[in-house]
Amino acid sequence: MEAEVEELKQNVGERFGANDPVTTLINRLGASTRSEVVFGTTVERGAVTLIPVARISYGMGFGFGAKSNGGGGGGGLIGEPVGLIEVSDSGSRFLPISTPASRIAVVGALALAALVAYWFSSRGKGS
Repeated sequence: MEAEVEELKQNVGERFGANDPVTTLINRLGASTRSEVVFGTTVERGAVTLIPVARISYGMGFGFGAKSNGGGGGGGLIGEPVGLIEVSDSGSRFLPISTPASRIAVVGALALAALVAYWFSSRGKGS
C-alpha cells in the first residue's frame, strides 16, 4: 500500500506541482494508510508481541472545467481491522478478527454460489 501511495504522489506531483491542493490531499492520504491509524500500534507483553493487521482502501476522483468554469474533487478512506499477528518464542500465527459483517459476507457468498450452481445445473434439464 505504501508503495502505491508513493507512486501516486510522484505522478500527481509531476502533473500538478508541489503546492497544488491535489498534491496536498495525496500527501495527507499517504500519511493515513497505516494499520496504526485503524487500531493502534504494536503491543509487547513479556515474550509475546501483537502486531495489528488492517485492510485500508481509498479512492478519489477529480474533475476540472474549461478555463475558469470550476472543478471539484473528493475522496474517501476506509480502514478495517483484519486481525493480529502474534509473535512468541514458539513461533508466529495470524489471529483473524471475525465480525458480523464478515460472517454475513461468507454466508451470502455461499448462498450465491449455491444459486449459481443450481441455475447452471437446471439449464440443461428443460430441453
